[in-house]
Amino acid sequence: MDEVFLEVFVDFPLYRKTNKPDRLTEITPKQYPLKISEEQIKEAFENLRKKYANKGYRIVTAEINGSKCLGITRKDGIPVFFDVKRGRVYVRERDVINNPEWTAVIVHYRLTALKIPLRTKRIRIEELDV
Repeated sequence: MDEVFLEVFVDFPLYRKTNKPDRLTEITPKQYPLKISEEQIKEAFENLRKKYANKGYRIVTAEINGSKCLGITRKDGIPVFFDVKRGRVYVRERDVINNPEWTAVIVHYRLTALKIPLRTKRIRIEELDV
């Protein structure tokens, strides 16, 4: 069975919990599609591997929508895939279904490791289009 991938910010918007129960933080990039290169991904991977040597970071590849994507993951972790040509970010659908909050945290960490400029905005839960 083939893996199903969701595009971050389109199919899977990023929301993080706040200290107030009725609010969330919405995370969006300042520019989308992202300007990202393989060198940036490999540099971020090396930095993560050096900083957290015992976590087992590795680079993985996947074929998503006909293009080769590079991903960064930890051993037994949630991979975040980056399409360098189109500037898109993907996660597996099963990770989003099983644990959407943790998946959002991991995507946020990986984007931060890649030094992608992000915007954060506090929103009330009632304002969400669910």
